[in-house]
Amino acid sequence: MENQKVSLAMLNQRRNKMLTPTEFAQKASEEFSKVFPNAWSNINVINIFGTVVSFSFGILPKDKVPGKIAQNDPAYHSGLIQEIDKNTGLFKDKISLEFSIASLLIKPPAGSFLAYGRVKTGFRKISGTPEKVLDGFVKYLKKLKQIVDDNKDNMTEHHKNLMK
Repeated sequence: MENQKVSLAMLNQRRNKMLTPTEFAQKASEEFSKVFPNAWSNINVINIFGTVVSFSFGILPKDKVPGKIAQNDPAYHSGLIQEIDKNTGLFKDKISLEFSIASLLIKPPAGSFLAYGRVKTGFRKISGTPEKVLDGFVKYLKKLKQIVDDNKDNMTEHHKNLMK
């Protein structure tokens, strides 16, 4: 019984130091703005079939996204963190960030009938404590920035002009 009390006390102490979902979303949004200062992002805590941290962002300024439709951004990303305890509203001990959409649209290959080509951005699921996941997200943003910079010549003229 004494061991259970110690374990619960240690768990509560660790949770008190852990980022809350709202703090996580705010820090992730701030870090995004550091890497892509002119781009749009929507990173927040929402309720859809339970509480989640929702991520959507791109590389264009919000007012230049074609048709004001987020999915028209050449680097549109969409993802979630779902591991939030229903009773406490806090993260569980281990969380994961996964993106369902994560790539960069470029000119189609020569002779292709497609509207766009695609560069894979190499995103992999990031799991761990909220702090570790936030660090992984920042590393991914820096990698994405490098991919965008490396592929500017391959982007459509329309997208290059919108990024200015």
